[in-house]
Amino acid sequence: MVTFKLVEANTSDIPKIQELAQSIWITTFSKFFSGKELQQLFDGMYATDVLKETLANPDYTLFFICDNQHSKLGYCAIERKQTALKLDKIYVDPSKQGTGIGQAVMEEIYQMAELRGLKSVELRVNRAHSKSISFYKKQGFKIEKSINFPAPNGYKYEDYLMRKQI
Repeated sequence: MVTFKLVEANTSDIPKIQELAQSIWITTFSKFFSGKELQQLFDGMYATDVLKETLANPDYTLFFICDNQHSKLGYCAIERKQTALKLDKIYVDPSKQGTGIGQAVMEEIYQMAELRGLKSVELRVNRAHSKSISFYKKQGFKIEKSINFPAPNGYKYEDYLMRKQI
């Protein structure tokens, strides 16, 4: 059994969020975007003012994924919508992927949705990210539609909207 703890982040944690995103998010998306695009997308999503605004949203919560020694293994974020819990982010250190952490975190997210009286969990995933799509399908998510979504600095995300009924 994988043991971990979700620890809610706040604005004082922004430097650590940025540090983790620099090592995990950049690695994850480096195969999908050029260096310049990648840095501009990163800057647009993880800039201090953007994170402050996001963390101020009462329906949005970002968590660190920590092990028993309080080491940060990754991060995830949820946002309450009217009928679904949106999984906005889930990123696990690449050296820890395949150990069951992601699946265990997803189980926690399903419980959070149920506790909020929500019937589904939804997410967006890059259409080219076959590894993530496969992971979500194994979790029971189904592709609802393809969507292009505005990204920072004039780029666009080419995503699938996926949903799991709980």
